[in-house]
Amino acid sequence: MNEEARKLRNEYMRKWRKKNKDKVKIIQERYWERRAKINKEIAKEVSIKNISMEPGGTENLGFKEVQGKC
Repeated sequence: MNEEARKLRNEYMRKWRKKNKDKVKIIQERYWERRAKINKEIAKEVSIKNISMEPGGTENLGFKEVQGKC
């Protein structure tokens, strides 16, 4: 996008946001709720991976280790 087009878009969006404050608020709330959900899921995945990497950690997940088989 060239500089002039970017400036026009930004000007339009500023006017739209000023005119539609209620919509902007709803959109922002929805965005941050979605981000919080994603971050919670990522934290859960990381904690599961950390548990499984600890010695004996796979026992906590219900997996059985099979030695000597690949």
